[in-house]
Amino acid sequence: MQRSNWLQGAEGEIDTSHVSFAHKDLSNDHEKVAITGLQYTLEDDSPVLSVKETDYGFLSGSRRHYQGKYFWRVTQWLAPMFSLIPRAPADAFTSGGGRAWVPVDDNNTTTFAYNFRVDRPLNADELQLIAEGAHFPPRMERGSIRLEQGHRIDTWLPTANMNNDYLIDREAQKTINFTGILGVNEQDRCLQEAMRAEAEDRGIVDRSREHLVATDLAITAARRRLLRMVKTLQAGEPLRELASGEIYGVRAVSKLCDVAELDDFIEKYREDARAV
Repeated sequence: MQRSNWLQGAEGEIDTSHVSFAHKDLSNDHEKVAITGLQYTLEDDSPVLSVKETDYGFLSGSRRHYQGKYFWRVTQWLAPMFSLIPRAPADAFTSGGGRAWVPVDDNNTTTFAYNFRVDRPLNADELQLIAEGAHFPPRMERGSIRLEQGHRIDTWLPTANMNNDYLIDREAQKTINFTGILGVNEQDRCLQEAMRAEAEDRGIVDRSREHLVATDLAITAARRRLLRMVKTLQAGEPLRELASGEIYGVRAVSKLCDVAELDDFIEKYREDARAV
């Protein structure tokens, strides 16, 4: 259960520039961040972003400098509410993961996380890392929650939440990571759910007050695509995004290489990564 509008959460995941600071690791303990390859984002916190529209949604590429090469991190947005997030370059072609953002109502969301390998089952160490809440899903327990409309539902509730300040550890904030909060999901969620306060607990922020910048490129692409989908449905026409499940047969990918442009990267690694 995430206490935010579904798109506010999904947009945080679409934005790839935030990983350089919101998930910044100060301890150099790469084991905890290796599942997503976040250690490669520490050297360059100003990525060059590109977006390429596809039949299923779009792919978003971020290019950073890393030890004399380019570190590419290409994520997939599968319209209307699925994501694919790449692993570290060494595992990029064999493993992956992401989330589905399923609205409960305008103010609450169920997030469904998936992690996989295509070459073998997840081993005990990988399952333990997931269970510890370092990535997705977060630490959680079964419980019930009362929604704003008065309905009560049974669901999985995050252990670190807005009521306990996401179990922030101020000493860890000085020595371990940028936020002082344990896991990637909990770090993301504290920002996304905090928008409720700005929205007077209505759950939806007034977007007319935004000042979008270059790093919001993928977010604006998603909004425009969703608006086009709405207009298509209003016109009584079928959505091409849902025409065939085959178009969703793609993967996210990360890679250290010398390729400087997104189109060239996609072409070079198309077959191995199945990027498009």
